[in-house]
Amino acid sequence: MKRIMLSLFIFALVTACSPNSSQQQALSIIDRHLDAIISNGKIQASSNPADYINANLEGYSEVLNTGNEGLDYLMNELKESPDNGLREWIIAKACEDMLKDQAPDAPWASGKEWLRVYEESREK
Repeated sequence: MKRIMLSLFIFALVTACSPNSSQQQALSIIDRHLDAIISNGKIQASSNPADYINANLEGYSEVLNTGNEGLDYLMNELKESPDNGLREWIIAKACEDMLKDQAPDAPWASGKEWLRVYEESREK
């Protein structure tokens, strides 16, 4: 009996600590589409990050459709990233588009700058 209870407890703990299938699906969609957007060979000569999104609007829309799970994941990715390049700019733009009216209405030029502006707006 103790063995069964211990097994059930461990199963419940592992299940509670691991992302559920909808979260995993959202993360997979985001990673796949971000990679496709960033590595688009037709656009790689462009210095305008919005060109990358415009060249793959369908994939970008799928990222936006991942809901709160996607937004949480993207915000964490932006916070944890040591970089501040194209990927971070696209992540910031996706966060802004997902937040809609809740996004700060201030100019930004990089992903980390958007994050700073967003966090400052939340403190007010």
